[in-house]
Amino acid sequence: MVIILLFKRFRSDFLGARWDGEVVREMMDEAFANKHKVTLDFKKIKFVSHSFADEIVGIYARAFGTDFIKQ
Repeated sequence: MVIILLFKRFRSDFLGARWDGEVVREMMDEAFANKHKVTLDFKKIKFVSHSFADEIVGIYARAFGTDFIKQ
């Protein structure tokens, strides 16, 4: 299991940039390639933009379906 601590990674409670979402997605891709599950830790995060969320959830949902996200 890989846990991505978003506040620690970005040092901000505001996650708005698509670029930052791409960074997280690349981390997730690496974990999935190594057969790990991923947990995103949103503790201390107050805002997530649509662009950021699309990069870390939307792309996987469109590619693999919502059941993939739930797992």
